[in-house]
Amino acid sequence: MKKAGSTVSGRNMWILTKNIQVKDGKLLIKPVETVNADGTRSYTSGRINTQGKHDFKYGYFECRAKVPTGKGYLPAFWMMPTDENLYGQWPKCGEIDIMEVMGQETNKAYGTIHYGEPHDQSQGTCTVDAKK
Repeated sequence: MKKAGSTVSGRNMWILTKNIQVKDGKLLIKPVETVNADGTRSYTSGRINTQGKHDFKYGYFECRAKVPTGKGYLPAFWMMPTDENLYGQWPKCGEIDIMEVMGQETNKAYGTIHYGEPHDQSQGTCTVDAKK
């Protein structure tokens, strides 16, 4: 088990590699809920970091995602630079949030570009029609 602390957007997270698998050619990252002995609930998730494995200068990324519903979920697809120190640590180095969805509002996807010092951002949203 790997615990990621404040280095992941200031959120205290438990990250487990067993929550990630490839099945039928699809990448699955599955959050798992656990009921603790005292009755409280805790959650684990998965995180994939491809930093240093491949760089892209041109092209596009495609993602089809089924996101969990419920307060506290924040599935996201981000792009970060390989060499964060080239321009300085975040946010100076830049970050592109391709998709962030809040579990309590799964019909809305956010895309954000973070940059500069002091921190600035440009954000857009897209409302998705739910399939019936």
